[in-house]
Amino acid sequence: MSLLLSQNLVQASAAADRWMRRLPVSAMTVQSDLSEVCNFFRSPCCHLGSLLALSGAKANPIAKDEPVTNVLFIGQKPETVDFSDPALPPGLDAAKINAGIATAIEAVQARGWQVDLCLISPDDIGILQIGGQLRSRPYDCVLIGAGLRVPPKRMILFERVINAVHATAPGAAIAFNTRPEDSAEAVARQLAPATIIEVESPNLNFQATMRDV
Repeated sequence: MSLLLSQNLVQASAAADRWMRRLPVSAMTVQSDLSEVCNFFRSPCCHLGSLLALSGAKANPIAKDEPVTNVLFIGQKPETVDFSDPALPPGLDAAKINAGIATAIEAVQARGWQVDLCLISPDDIGILQIGGQLRSRPYDCVLIGAGLRVPPKRMILFERVINAVHATAPGAAIAFNTRPEDSAEAVARQLAPATIIEVESPNLNFQATMRDV
């Protein structure tokens, strides 16, 4: 069996080689080549890699998808912000918010992470938008902008955002920035490997998870 397979392999290789080199062949040779190749591929031990190796051709390696870190950046739509709120920095406007968002996204992308932007309105539609976005793909980290977290008037909205993220993507880490420039650092804190520590005492035994900062 092995001798016959080797003979078939060599014959099929020679036939394939003639085809790949495009040498002048007669009609009879073409018919013979086709027969040899077909007989080889009918063999139960046929291996395309062996055929290509003997014929001098090289198979392209199978590209494996590299893991991608997905980050979702949630913020409030600039046109829905109440700029009369005294808790906001003086002179803040929609243009500055948009510029800050662009800075944050650029900083996160510079780390090699994929970033999606989810700008919401401060209402039920905005909360539903978060759920829909989180269901569109698995996210490793959700970055929530300081504009949703810091102003006291947005506390209820901020709570709803946190609950929506927790309910829809419980496996995603949650990060908070303080300004656009530290967005990448905020995400990096949450993506850092976790360290498990064990604490033992006569009345207490538990494990705690700490992230390197």
